[in-house]
Parts: sequence; structure tokens; C-alpha cells
Amino acid sequence: MNVLARQKVLNAYKQTGLESIVLSATPHKRVSLLYEGAIKHVNLAKMAMNRKDVSAKALHSGKAMDIISGLRSVLNHEQGAQLAQQLDALYDFMLRHLLEANKDNSEEKFNTVIELLTTLKEGWDSMPEEYKNLDDQALSKLRTKAS
Repeated sequence: MNVLARQKVLNAYKQTGLESIVLSATPHKRVSLLYEGAIKHVNLAKMAMNRKDVSAKALHSGKAMDIISGLRSVLNHEQGAQLAQQLDALYDFMLRHLLEANKDNSEEKFNTVIELLTTLKEGWDSMPEEYKNLDDQALSKLRTKAS
């Protein structure tokens, strides 16, 4: 098997493993993984900026922005009005900061986004265990009771 074919097989294996983790994860774990992925891609964008690798910087910034936009798109403005509004503003701030970091090659702006994402992830991960372990169905029932 040549190197290219071996790399394709390895990538397919990694993708299958990641999909398996995500599909079997609780809703809490999925959000935690999204925060982790966003942090990783902002760090990679910052490293690419320092190497003057414009293509990689754009790729990783774009992936981080996609994740943040995805998190923003699922905010429930009806049930968690004030919190959802605050998170929406924070996600908007991070998206604008990433655009500016790319344009200005600003390590400081990349670091600000990393700090914000890290704080959100730490807060999210400190949620009580009883809520972390709820599956989609149990979470839906809990939301219905709260309404």
C-alpha cells in the first residue's frame, strides 16, 4: 500500500472514530467537544500566523468560526432569554475578533478568543454530573417540564 493510500485509510479511520465519539456522546459532551475543537483551531490559526502560513491561518480560523457560529445558531432565545442573549453577544464578539485577528495578524486577538472559549468550556465542564449525563431524550423531557 503506497503512502497516499495508507493516509486515506488512516484519515477514514480517524473520521469514523470521531463520528462514533460524537454520535455516542451526551448533549453535554458534544458541546464540550465543540468548545475543545474551537480552541484547538484558534490555536492552530495563531501558530500558522506566526509561521506566516496564510493558507493554514485562514483554514483554521474558518473552522473555529464555523464551530462558534454553530454554537451560536443553537441558542434557545425563548427558554434561556437572558443567558442566550449574553452568549449570542459573546459569540458575535469572538467571530468579529477572529476576523480582525486574521486581517491584522493579531496574536492578542487570537489569545482573547482562546481565553473566552477556555472560560466557557471550563464553566460548561463544571456543570453538575447529573446534568452532564442526560441523554437527548432525558434532556428533552427536562426542557418540557421547565416550560
